Amino acid sequence: KDKSQHTGALFMIDVDNFKMVNDLNGHVIGDEVLKAFGTLLKESFAIDDIVGRAGGDEFIVFVKEIEDEIQAQKKANEVCQKIREIYIEDFKGSISCSIGIAFYPKHGITFKTLYNLADQALYQTKNQGRNGYTCYIEK
Repeated sequence: KDKSQHTGALFMIDVDNFKMVNDLNGHVIGDEVLKAFGTLLKESFAIDDIVGRAGGDEFIVFVKEIEDEIQAQKKANEVCQKIREIYIEDFKGSISCSIGIAFYPKHGITFKTLYNLADQALYQTKNQGRNGYTCYIEK
């Protein structure tokens, strides 16, 4: 495969209603949720994908090589399912996440561009009721 064929994807992932998680359970359990989520993300993606916390309850994952949007959607769906299964002792409530995805080089070639577009897609997910994912669609 020549380099120009390679595609990547930037996933922007928020823990849904994280403030409520903290308010109901306290910050210690809130921190446990973030740690468990970070671990889940590391385990869900390939070793050479880049997984990081952007701040607060927001994580980003850059998948270096992804076949197509369908593969990205499967991955997003898998993450949404796995987060609902996180078990934390003394935790009240449920955990879910919202995901926005932008593709490289289709939507942009700089991190800033991909970040902004993945963020727009993330907000679309939140506006549609959270607990799911949206791939950025050019307007």
